[in-house]
Amino acid sequence: KDSAASYRLIHAAAWKGLPSAQAILGLYYCDGIGVERDLSQCCAWYDMAAALGVEEAKKSLMETVKEMTPEQISRATQISKNIWMKIVENKR
Repeated sequence: KDSAASYRLIHAAAWKGLPSAQAILGLYYCDGIGVERDLSQCCAWYDMAAALGVEEAKKSLMETVKEMTPEQISRATQISKNIWMKIVENKR
C-alpha cells in the first residue's frame, strides 16, 4: 500500500516537471515499486531527468538501456516525446 501511495506522489511531481521526481519515477518503473516493472517507462523518465541535469539519472539510463530490446528502446523514445510534449503543454 505504501509503495502505491508513494508512486502516486512521485508520479504527480514528475509530471509537474521536477527532475529529481522524474529520476525517482524512473527507479520506481525499473524496480516495480508501486507499479508494474516497465523498462521503457523507466528509460523514458530517466531520460527526462538526465536531460534536466540529474547526473545519477544519466548513469541509470545507460545501465538500463543495456538490458533493453530494440523494441523497448523504440517505445521509450516515443514515451519520452509524449512526456516532453505534455509537460510543455501543461506549463503554458
